[in-house]
Amino acid sequence: MSIVGVFRGRRVECRLANDLSRRTSKYDVFISDNHALDGALAPALETGLEQFAKPWYQRRALRVCRGTTSLSPSQGSRSSVEETLATSAWLALMVSSEVLQSPWVSREITWWLAKKSPQRLLVILTEGEFAWDEDVGHVNDARPALPPTLRDIFAERSRWVDLRWLHDVNQVDQSNPRLQECVADIAATILEVPKDMLLGEHIRQRRRTLRLARSGVIALTVLLVAALAVVVSQWNQVIAAQHTAIARGMMAQADRIRDLDPRLALQLGVAAIHLDPSPLTQAGLVQTLLSSRYQGKLTGHTPTQ
Repeated sequence: MSIVGVFRGRRVECRLANDLSRRTSKYDVFISDNHALDGALAPALETGLEQFAKPWYQRRALRVCRGTTSLSPSQGSRSSVEETLATSAWLALMVSSEVLQSPWVSREITWWLAKKSPQRLLVILTEGEFAWDEDVGHVNDARPALPPTLRDIFAERSRWVDLRWLHDVNQVDQSNPRLQECVADIAATILEVPKDMLLGEHIRQRRRTLRLARSGVIALTVLLVAALAVVVSQWNQVIAAQHTAIARGMMAQADRIRDLDPRLALQLGVAAIHLDPSPLTQAGLVQTLLSSRYQGKLTGHTPTQ
């Protein structure tokens, strides 16, 4: 079930719309990325799309394939890229004035327009102008970022996300609210749901995940305390058993030497009581006292008249 299936309201309509478009797709979106911001932007978008409004029980919200890393070197051929595009529901094209010169980007666009719906192509502008050479001219040294092959697609309706405000790698962070807003734009387009609905679902899932995390921490803490209590109890039982064994050994020794060394026998009995004040040990000490012929002298008293 797609993530849209858990939304409140329009549940059936949204799920049917997405199931029809994604039923045979291995990936929800193929990101034809570039090296914007030292290559940090594309991985951030991939992570953001996979985690945006993700239920806690799912591995990812969207299945994303990123051209430069998701494909192994052996899959980097033109035929392999085309096979991956064929199993993708959307093409997200990261463009700039530099990417404009890339033959790979031109091939991907040409293939997509020939085999897939142009309405499922999303442009992510990272640098330059959303225009063509003749439209930009030489005003303010502006540089066009759109390949000519896209002219007919965007002649009537523009579907693009502006990320030109990102100027520093430090801005590429999942905690950046402006970046999250752009991720929401892309995800809402791919899922074909209203952006505000998706943002609401994202907040709800984040809160649920936090609640589950807190509950998990509390449960683990309780289990840890219980485990420690069991360990301490078992350790105390082991120590008590050792004390009992030692005390009984001391009482047995006291019995053997009662007649030969009654004073030592009494000392062993008293020591045994300290280790194991059980009725059996106490009875052994009483027996030693009653049968002992040891006589001691009490000191510290003065005779009375």
